[in-house]
Formats: sequence, structure tokens, C-alpha cells
Amino acid sequence: PVPSPSSNPSPLPSNSTTIAPSLSPSTGAAVKNLWEQCGGKDYTVSTKCATGLVCSKQDEWYSQCIPGTS
Repeated sequence: PVPSPSSNPSPLPSNSTTIAPSLSPSTGAAVKNLWEQCGGKDYTVSTKCATGLVCSKQDEWYSQCIPGTS
């Protein structure tokens, strides 16, 4: 016997892909947000803080974006 064609074909698998956000360090092009590291010894990523924030040196090894003072 020959199988009869189905009136309800099975759906094709989806080709869409969901990409999860990366948790890897910034490439250096991004502006840093509040409390993020923006400098320090041997720090090679972005040193630019978002508008209204300043990069404040905490010690030789670490600087972070904090609210700017008016």
C-alpha cells in the first residue's frame, strides 16, 4: 500500500536563534555606568563614564564611575 499524503504536515523546525547577552568584559568602546570600573593600573578597557558620572581613582589598581559633583 502507498501512504496517503497527510493533510496536516508536520511543522518545520524554526531557524531563529536566540542569542543570550554576553557576560564577557566590554570591548572598550562602551561607556561605563554607575559603579563600573573605569581605570586602574594595567586597565585597558574604556575609561569613559556615562553623562553625569566621573571616573574616581580609588587606589593604584582601581577607579570607578561615581556621581559627579556640581
